[in-house]
Amino acid sequence: MDKALGLTPLGELLVEWELVPASAMEVALNESDKRGLPLGLVLIMHDFIDTDTLHSAIAAQSFMRDQLISAAETSRAMALVKRKHVSFGLALDLLGIESTSRPRNRLGELLVESDSISRDQIKSRLSLAKMTGLPLGRVLVSVADLHNDFIDLALNLQDRVRLGDVSRDDAVDRL
Repeated sequence: MDKALGLTPLGELLVEWELVPASAMEVALNESDKRGLPLGLVLIMHDFIDTDTLHSAIAAQSFMRDQLISAAETSRAMALVKRKHVSFGLALDLLGIESTSRPRNRLGELLVESDSISRDQIKSRLSLAKMTGLPLGRVLVSVADLHNDFIDLALNLQDRVRLGDVSRDDAVDRL
């Protein structure tokens, strides 16, 4: 996650949305770097955040990255997630926030559209990612579905689509 690309790192969002205290985030970031573990997994291991709230925050970050809703709408929805312990999608519904109808640029969707992996495999790997707290790309590499270089290419194209540098169709063709 790169601020130069206009993307706010998940850790900063979790602190901004008051889901994780800044002091806990500092501990988690240090351990994540030291052990080479994903930040989300470290946050869950230390009980700084629960799995459902983390997944809501990741979904919120994705909606903002894909410019489907504004940062202000995202903050309102995440406040409801925190207060009522509901999912991000339900929070959007309860607040009457509709996202634009543009397709989301999620890694799994791009990989399935490019025929790099089957829909059934993605469903299975997404479940594994949710259970372990690992990012989807890392799960795909660890179970040997796809090579790390290919995941790096896919993630780079995903970012370029989000920035508007490459069309979604062109990214799918390149994969």
